[in-house]
Amino acid sequence: DPLGNRLSAIEMAELVKRSNLENPYADEHIADEIWKDSDGAFRCSVGKWGYWISYDGSLIPCGLLSEPVAYPLKTGFHQAWETLKDSCKTIPICGDCMTCPDLKYCSTCPARLKAETGAFDKKATYLCEFTKESLQLSKS
Repeated sequence: DPLGNRLSAIEMAELVKRSNLENPYADEHIADEIWKDSDGAFRCSVGKWGYWISYDGSLIPCGLLSEPVAYPLKTGFHQAWETLKDSCKTIPICGDCMTCPDLKYCSTCPARLKAETGAFDKKATYLCEFTKESLQLSKS
């Protein structure tokens, strides 16, 4: 990171382990369950039943994403929700992530990819490294 304030992937993995923070993706059974109902780029509630209302009244997928966006104060909630759901379905899936052997253990999501790379469908090296380090530490 340009300011030098970011933990390295190994430092982050060690912090998570020391803090006893659970990475739900590290457990194979949980990881399989998370992916079971996934029908797009999102493994979470985005575009299915979850949303955020922003400070300006706009409807956004989650707190990490400012796009896609819908406007319930202009169109009504039902129309805005349908617009947001449809827009979320168009978010591209990262091809590199989908073919990665560590995918089901990874905490990648379109929001994190966008924050890391500026694109929904470009793999984020930091997340890849963090996943590999976390898996390695979970074996020790």
